[in-house]
Amino acid sequence: MLNLELLNPEVQDFINEHLERDPVQLLLKPSPFPQVSMQEIAEQIQGKRKCRQKLPQWYRTRGIYYPPSLALEQCSSSLTGAYKASLCAGDTLADLTGGAGADSYFFSKNFRKVIHIELSAHLSATAAHNLPLLGAGNIRFICGDGMEFLRKTAQGQTQPASQTEQAAQSLSQAGQAAQPLSQAGQAAQPGQAQQEAMPDCIYLDPSRRTRNNKKVFLPSDYEPDFIPSLDLLVSAARQVIIKTSPLIDLRFGLKAFRFVRELHVVAVKNECKEILWILGKEPLPDPLITCATLREEYTNRFDFRLSMEENAAPAPLSNPLTYLYEPGAALLKAGAFKTLGIHFGLAKLHANSHLYTSEDLVEQFPGRSFRLTGRMAVREFGQRFKGKRLHISTRNFPESTPALLKKYSITEGGTGYAFFTTLQNGKRVVLLCEKI
Repeated sequence: MLNLELLNPEVQDFINEHLERDPVQLLLKPSPFPQVSMQEIAEQIQGKRKCRQKLPQWYRTRGIYYPPSLALEQCSSSLTGAYKASLCAGDTLADLTGGAGADSYFFSKNFRKVIHIELSAHLSATAAHNLPLLGAGNIRFICGDGMEFLRKTAQGQTQPASQTEQAAQSLSQAGQAAQPLSQAGQAAQPGQAQQEAMPDCIYLDPSRRTRNNKKVFLPSDYEPDFIPSLDLLVSAARQVIIKTSPLIDLRFGLKAFRFVRELHVVAVKNECKEILWILGKEPLPDPLITCATLREEYTNRFDFRLSMEENAAPAPLSNPLTYLYEPGAALLKAGAFKTLGIHFGLAKLHANSHLYTSEDLVEQFPGRSFRLTGRMAVREFGQRFKGKRLHISTRNFPESTPALLKKYSITEGGTGYAFFTTLQNGKRVVLLCEKI
């Protein structure tokens, strides 16, 4: 369980004072606190540093007990957590794979009650301490198997108080910052059983790692493997949200998950992060696919259906015009190529290049927009730019970006961009651009 000595003000001050120090170097020194090891302090420093950008609410709050690094790597960021929470609202949500609690925290803003269920006793206790500190006083914490919890709830069985709920009482009695949990009435008294009503919404973020910490990619290898329990899931709640790896094949998921009503492909700063599957009792044969690109300032969304993409005419081909557009990672993953061109009135450079062009600037394009500043043959590039500093991208080109960076001794960075691509006539060229 948690070492509560880490929450003492003196230890917290030490962590903050050494936040920029190398944790490895700290491990070489003895701990100044008899009941706290330097290993524990280093882990807290690493956790807090990870949260600086990923979960700033955690980072800014004093007294947070940071979970292990792997849990922080796997949990949602504040951007993706807030986006998921925007997709649902109601009375009760059951988070069957609660983890560090990031998603439960954001869901708690849109639900009267959230049930956080986590198999790991350490993660469950960590979330039970942290989330009330963040102002989420409407969450019940259960250490146990989420799917088993759902089966018992569906059968009308009472849920005994878990070790986490009992530990929350200990935190309160110890005078630690988890006290708001008991004040909110969410921690059951030791041994007290509770009858839970069926939730309005179920959230599932299955682990994509084995017990040996190896990554897995097939949903049947996830933990839990939710596919055999799909009928139970959709019968238990009006809405089910399942998060999967961005590497999953969308057509495979649409067929395997059976009850899909919506699909959200989520990218953060042009990196595809997760796929969200919205399931319900009545599946749709042609569900809406939302490509969402999240930024601190705004969210860029593009909606389409697979039938629209299949039936759309290909975008017209053109030589490079004044402006160049590269679809964002979410659109590339979803395959909204023809639909995108039609929606914005764009032409493509080549049928397989996925680079678009126009004479007039398209505002709020869901990807990167550039102004074309030059064009040259590939053989001329090295003479002008070898050893220089600029960004290189490839689209429908035989060599990869890393290979080109090495070949021309390019340092990636600066304000210039070079696209190595193929035009409609099959000619390979380099397009020089500046980002808009």
